[in-house]
Amino acid sequence: MEQVPVENKGKSPIYVGGVMIPPGETRHFSDDLLPPEFRSSAPVVNDELADPFAEILDGNVHEVTGALDLLNHEWLVRLEAMELAGKNRKGVLAAIAEEILRRANESAAEGGEA
Repeated sequence: MEQVPVENKGKSPIYVGGVMIPPGETRHFSDDLLPPEFRSSAPVVNDELADPFAEILDGNVHEVTGALDLLNHEWLVRLEAMELAGKNRKGVLAAIAEEILRRANESAAEGGEA
């Protein structure tokens, strides 16, 4: 199967398919293991349909962080990757990391009580 190169052009590590890519480095992945935004054969998107993640990231830091509680874990990880590849705002990245940690702590607390 054809391998697709994914280059990290940002200043922070990014995670793709469970693999960390340090800044300035490239990793190769099978196309079927990549999230849609990294696939070489990405489907043609109708211009009338906007990417909801891109719409969220178009907001300011306060607007983005206000939407985090609406997203599941996978969507938070995808939003984080898109932010790293795009604007790379420290406030947004910190809020996403904090939300992921908060949910992990809640999950651990629930598991510990059962």
